[in-house]
Amino acid sequence: MNTSRLRIGVIGCGTISRNVHLPVLFAIPGVELAWIADTNWLAGHSLSRSSGIPFHPISPSKIDLPFADMVVFAIPNGAREAYYDYFMTNREVGLYIEKPFAKSIAEHTRIVGDRAPWQVAVGLDRRSFGLTRLVKELFFHRPFGKPLSIKIESGGLGRVLVGDSFMANSSLAGGGALYQMGVHFLDAVLFASCAEDVVLRGGRMIAYDGMDVHVEGHLNLMLSPVERLPLAILVTQLQIANNRTEIAFEGATVSFSVMYGERWLQVTPRHPGSTSWKLVPEVSTGPLDMFAAFGLHWTNVIEAYRTRTENYTSASQALLTSKAMELLYSIPAEGDCRDG
Repeated sequence: MNTSRLRIGVIGCGTISRNVHLPVLFAIPGVELAWIADTNWLAGHSLSRSSGIPFHPISPSKIDLPFADMVVFAIPNGAREAYYDYFMTNREVGLYIEKPFAKSIAEHTRIVGDRAPWQVAVGLDRRSFGLTRLVKELFFHRPFGKPLSIKIESGGLGRVLVGDSFMANSSLAGGGALYQMGVHFLDAVLFASCAEDVVLRGGRMIAYDGMDVHVEGHLNLMLSPVERLPLAILVTQLQIANNRTEIAFEGATVSFSVMYGERWLQVTPRHPGSTSWKLVPEVSTGPLDMFAAFGLHWTNVIEAYRTRTENYTSASQALLTSKAMELLYSIPAEGDCRDG
């Protein structure tokens, strides 16, 4: 395994880089933050002064970046195309693409291009969250019996849980609440259940100015060619949502949230008169706070790159999530009030 220092460059000097990626990468041994880059000179110089990392101003029409072994794409989905093209000619560079990653299988495949699976990682960090990993064990060992159904709710009245000012621009954001935050909830259950395929049964979408603000989807997760698991997902800014995932097993219903801060699974036995209880993951299962989860995620991204072996952080293992996004966004949008 290559143990030399890994030079990482970061495109994007916004909230996710400033508050998460840079602090986490500073804490990982063997990593050198080589440079940061942004079209916003003020944000870039400010982050450079506070972090000590060299800043390189860029624009989509003039991209000239120093060497890095791996580059983080921490910019809005709709602003990435020129940078994908720029790195297309340098296939030795590894890529870490923040979520949202892709809205279709075709887009997913195009982003990865000719790179090896270990070279492209995706920022679906809830896969590294302790509760997600504990749910994965429940699917594998089945202590509560066979899974019967899944229900996901994300959002709330008027809530935009992530995103900076680009969320006001549909072409930059690439999608609304489903694409920006709902994808974490959906990806977590696809990962935990080890689903082999996903099928759309129906749904409803409401959009405003090109952005989905309410999505109801009914999917089937194919756990095997003969085992089908119904999933209902609600991602909304138009009504109250509990921001939780509920999985009904034969013997109990398990409820949890992939929003960082919760530290247990709520287990409600299906037997009449039974009392709900909390299931807390062991430390070895996975971390329960945001920085530790990002740290584990990044550690595995780097491990994949150094050993040239794909793992759960690799984009190749999130293809089903991109397919699920494609299916949900194929639902015709109603009531789209666009300017003009």
